[in-house]
This record gives sequence, C-alpha cells and structure tokens, in this order.
Amino acid sequence: LVLHTPWRHKGFTGWLLNGYLVAPTAELRDGLPYSMHTNGAIPSTKYIDTVLRLRTLSGLGASINGSGGDNRLPQVGRNTYRYPAICNTDLRVSKRTHFNDRVELEIIAESFNLLNHTNVTSIDTTGYSISGATSLDSLPKLTWQNGGKTGTGPEFGTVTNGNNTNLYHDRQLQLAARLHF
Repeated sequence: LVLHTPWRHKGFTGWLLNGYLVAPTAELRDGLPYSMHTNGAIPSTKYIDTVLRLRTLSGLGASINGSGGDNRLPQVGRNTYRYPAICNTDLRVSKRTHFNDRVELEIIAESFNLLNHTNVTSIDTTGYSISGATSLDSLPKLTWQNGGKTGTGPEFGTVTNGNNTNLYHDRQLQLAARLHF
C-alpha cells in the first residue's frame, strides 16, 4: 500500500503539507506445522529365551521403531502442532521538499517489525526421550519432556528462537536523507 498526499499547495503551506508518502507493508499468517519427535535409542538388552538361554537383543537402531528411520510416534501423527502466528509490520514515511525545479530533499523514516512482535523461528519438537533397558530387569521407556519436572530435557513446544532470521528480527528504525539534483 502506498499513500501520497494528493494536494498541491503553494508557498509556505505547500512546503509544509506537500510531498508526504506513507507505505506500510504487513504479513499476517498462521504458523507453520511441526511434528512431535523422540530422541534417544532403544539400547541393546539381554533377555532369556523360551529355552532359558541368555540372548542379546541388538540392532534396534536409533529411533522409536528400531529401523533408524523416522522418530515420530505414529499415534501422534505428522504435522499435528503449529508454530504461533506470524505478524510482521513494516512502515516507511517520507517527505519530499522541492527547493527549485532541479533540487529536492527527501527525508525518510523506516521501521521494520514496527509492533516488535516476536515471530517464532524455532521450537523444541522433542516430546519423548527413549531410555532404560540397561539390565535384564529394566525395559526401555519413553519419558515425557516436560521441562525437567520429571523429564530429562526442555519442555516440548518451548520456543527456542525468535526474530532471528533474515525475514524476522527485532524492531529496527532507520532514518535517511536523500538529495535529488
């Protein structure tokens, strides 16, 4: 959107009121989807088979399904959660002052992320940690990541980074002057 002052006053009134430009831009959208993941691996463990022989169960891999592939819980599904909404507003205001037919001065003020909204760029997606099965008496277990209350890591869904990309950053102000001749 670009708004220009439509009037053309003369004299001192024209110098004061003519030549303004306002150009806002805005981005408003839903957040991106993300999936809950697990970390850790199902460790190898020893067990006693049906004929009472000691066996080692190994090669389960570094994922929940034991194949070393995807580390999502099938029951939770893919892209079940969403980042917070994105809100980014930039604004440019300028004033052109004509001194004569060949010379004019333009004063420019720009603001990026004018509302200083935190746009989330990274979230902790680890929901469960796989651990255990270090002896015959223990089995692998999934531990819910709830911020250290009973889990071992940060809480699932915690914002780990915001306003830290080329597109999204903290509020920035910029002033400039341009002489046209």
